Amino acid sequence: DLDADDQTGAEFPNIYLDTTCLPVVAYGNYSILLESEIGYIDSIQIHLAGIMDIGFEVLSFPQTTGIGIQNNNSPSITLYNEGAATPNDFAQLLSLLLYENAQPNYSFGTRTVGMTAFANIYQSETAYAYLTLSNAALILNAVISPPSCFASSDGSIELNPLGGTTPYQYQWNTGADAGVLLNLEAGAYSCTLSDDQGCWKSEDFYLTAPDSLIVELLGPSNNQVCGAIGTLVPLVTGGMPAYQFEWLSGQQDSVLSGLGAGNYQLTVSDQNGCQAFADLDLVADTILLEVSENRCVGDTYFYQGIPLTVDTSFCISAQTIQGCDSSYCLNLQFIDTSLTFIEQSICQGESVVFDGTAYSEDTYLQISYSNILGCDSTVIFDLEVLENQTNLDLSICAGESYYFNGTALEEAGLYYDTLTAFNGCDSLLQLDLSI
Repeated sequence: DLDADDQTGAEFPNIYLDTTCLPVVAYGNYSILLESEIGYIDSIQIHLAGIMDIGFEVLSFPQTTGIGIQNNNSPSITLYNEGAATPNDFAQLLSLLLYENAQPNYSFGTRTVGMTAFANIYQSETAYAYLTLSNAALILNAVISPPSCFASSDGSIELNPLGGTTPYQYQWNTGADAGVLLNLEAGAYSCTLSDDQGCWKSEDFYLTAPDSLIVELLGPSNNQVCGAIGTLVPLVTGGMPAYQFEWLSGQQDSVLSGLGAGNYQLTVSDQNGCQAFADLDLVADTILLEVSENRCVGDTYFYQGIPLTVDTSFCISAQTIQGCDSSYCLNLQFIDTSLTFIEQSICQGESVVFDGTAYSEDTYLQISYSNILGCDSTVIFDLEVLENQTNLDLSICAGESYYFNGTALEEAGLYYDTLTAFNGCDSLLQLDLSI
């Protein structure tokens, strides 16, 4: 029974051991009970299981008289009776069994040491010692001060280790070897802490800085004012609220009102003392009034009592009582009345449409309209219907002849010929021949 007094709470015949992060551990300080019904023990086989750092983990016993040690300093050892060793001698030697892990950064976890005793033809139940390598007892206990401002380097990490065996050694990812890191920017830092017995523990630390403190001044439209009517409102983001405001004028209100043209500067501070600056120029507004007027020819436009009868464009500049420039621009245009002639000819039997009405006879119209400006315009429509018959009266003497339509005529009578005129209209020529 490896824990005869049941100090560790393990089931018979086992024992729980805590290394407390020590690289070399003895199984002593526990009551080991070893009995044999036949009064002696021939041998005990001891085997280390659960090895994680292969080639670095071994068991060992100190040399003693009466008990031989086979494969000492290895994971498997056999103790054998050289002739006179009693069960109590074996129990005392078992209490001196050492576990050693020579790996500098050894693996944490539980190993099992099994022990089986042999006597004559008898074999004992295997008793197990559970050995847990853990650095839970070693605490880095960090005090972290993050950077006070965005992009600043006034952060720090101070380690106040607990547990283990002093003195401690520190190994940072920055190359530093002290327990305190100063002047740190935001970022990731890690440290491996080792105690005097080789126990080690690594931990990561993350320093975060506040977002960048930014201030923007929001002013009137186009940052223009006319008189002391402007207002500036700061828009603050980032940093650590609450914020404090100080204008160049000494005012500490967040919002300024009743402002005229000029330059305004603001300093914003957060609770960490970080500062941001902003400035804005308010300019005197320019008042521009543009007027466009249209009149008919013959009308009169009055500007401040001055009669204007022709196209006119001008700008007048002045200054308001608030000191803002002002411009008045007038664009005056007189629209002419119009006279339009529409002359058209058609053949007899044809028609033409004008202003929604069809005309087929000679027509002369004069119509007046008002355009969108109210100015009169006149349209004259002159339609001519071309005649399609021409009468020709001729007399000849007896015995004479007259050629008409390719025929020599010698007798009186009416004769006809169809012609195409230059205007495209067919016309009938009637000849009244007399003798």
